[in-house]
Amino acid sequence: AAPGDDTARAAFDAATTAAAEAAANASREQAYRDAGLPVNADVKVTIQRADESMLTISRKEEPARRSSEYTPSTSGSWGVFPRPKDISKTYGGGRTIRPGERLEPEEVTLAREKRMRERMEAFKVKAGLVVPQQELDDYETDFAEAEALMARGALLEAAEIFGTAAGRLVERSPQAGMATLQRAICLDSAGRTDEAKQLYEQLKRHPDDKVRKKAEQMAFGYTASTFLKVDQMGTAFDPKQYDPFFTKFNPYEKEARGFVFEEEDTSALDTISIVAALAVVVLPVALFLALRSASGVGG
Repeated sequence: AAPGDDTARAAFDAATTAAAEAAANASREQAYRDAGLPVNADVKVTIQRADESMLTISRKEEPARRSSEYTPSTSGSWGVFPRPKDISKTYGGGRTIRPGERLEPEEVTLAREKRMRERMEAFKVKAGLVVPQQELDDYETDFAEAEALMARGALLEAAEIFGTAAGRLVERSPQAGMATLQRAICLDSAGRTDEAKQLYEQLKRHPDDKVRKKAEQMAFGYTASTFLKVDQMGTAFDPKQYDPFFTKFNPYEKEARGFVFEEEDTSALDTISIVAALAVVVLPVALFLALRSASGVGG
């Protein structure tokens, strides 16, 4: 190799070594800064050999299991958790029941049936399926009175009595649901829409199908009115503003005409009525005589 090549090679090696040392110094200075030490501080590094005590991993002592439990070594249908050694005996299995043998003592069966009857009665009362006759009669009286008021247009009074009728029975009963629905309709018709909406939303979760479906239909009316923006229209209007649309093609729109007939008009109508009645009676007789005379002449 030429002397120039050796010189270039030596310069390259020197530059590489200097770059490596600079990188090492930079890393060392950064490590000092991270440790909070001065850059020029003397650090003593002690290297120790690892012995067996340093390589031992301490494990917590597992609690002693009960001798009556069985710990499987492999996973099965019950898993690997501890379980009784005799599962059938512990959980009541392994019995041989012969024909005619009772499954349990008679007193246990009677106690279970009694609990079942009590729970069924409580459920029926809670669901409104069992109603005392006196309360049912009072409900029907209030409901009929409220319907009569509703038919006469006394909506707010009817709504109040419908609420009284609904309060006599369990809320989940069909009768109470129907009374609440009628109360909501009265409030809706009276313009108290906010209260009616709350009742409709409440009845949409009623257990009775008829009440629930009717409430859903009424509640959908509010959704449709919002979609069609009908709820933004005013409810008060002047009927006279629609008169031009109804009288546009009426030739008597500028005349004050009523439904009171004059005396001359009534007399003319009476004459026409008498003539029409006589024609109805006389015309068939005259026609019959004419046909009879025509048949006699022909004979």
